[in-house]
Amino acid sequence: MDFTQILIAGALGALFGALGAAAGAIVAKRLPSQFQAIVIAVLVVAGIGASRFAHEEVKQRSLKAELHQQMQQNDMFSFLASEFPDEYDGYLTSLSKLRSEDVAFKLGAQFTSSLRKKYADSIRSASSENLVEYYRLDRELTAEIRRRDGDYACTQFLLVGPTQLANNGSEYNVLMSQRGDALFQAIANGRTGNGLYPSPTEEDWSRFFAHWRVEGATDEMINMTLAPQGAGAEFCDIYLSFIAAVLSWDDSAADPIRSELMYQQAVSE
Repeated sequence: MDFTQILIAGALGALFGALGAAAGAIVAKRLPSQFQAIVIAVLVVAGIGASRFAHEEVKQRSLKAELHQQMQQNDMFSFLASEFPDEYDGYLTSLSKLRSEDVAFKLGAQFTSSLRKKYADSIRSASSENLVEYYRLDRELTAEIRRRDGDYACTQFLLVGPTQLANNGSEYNVLMSQRGDALFQAIANGRTGNGLYPSPTEEDWSRFFAHWRVEGATDEMINMTLAPQGAGAEFCDIYLSFIAAVLSWDDSAADPIRSELMYQQAVSE
């Protein structure tokens, strides 16, 4: 049995599970009136390259220690080990006992998925810096995919996930891992935050869309953001414009809206 491959599968599964489904995540399930249907595309975190594990001789008696050592080379796993030690240790213990790559991948996805959902409420207390950094990396990753693979591939990545890219998007490992790390940074920092952001109101969303229009959004762009299913290649540019507006908006409701968007991504399947 090649235990190295089990380690790879478990690690990649955890990184894929960090943000859940890549299909458009419901941003505001309980927003009032017409904004209830707002949907934005989110990205699945795919992380460390298999090459980091390749050519390593993993002995069965030290699987857990070896796995921990390798994972500490990745920012997200290193952070999880320090901030969520009990959950992280339980994950390593379970992973070290497996003999199936498929099961290892599923276990990894379950680990980070359950972790983000369990602590998602903390995002509502994350700092403005945390929220901005997360969406800065989101925009950077999306723009890089468009630059390398084109608008259509970018849209498919946003709506379906990294399976739509060559090698499951492994060439974007660094940016994807950084984005996953930013999510858990916000969760961890929010656990010691200074109180919850207020829930965005309909008026808040109206002001945001007015801001986006000033930044160049059209009614067609807004409508496609509300319902991106079946969107064409142009959705990639629309999404980048949307995130740019999320980042540039200087309003008292800016952080509440950023935290609401990020929270809904964290609790998505």
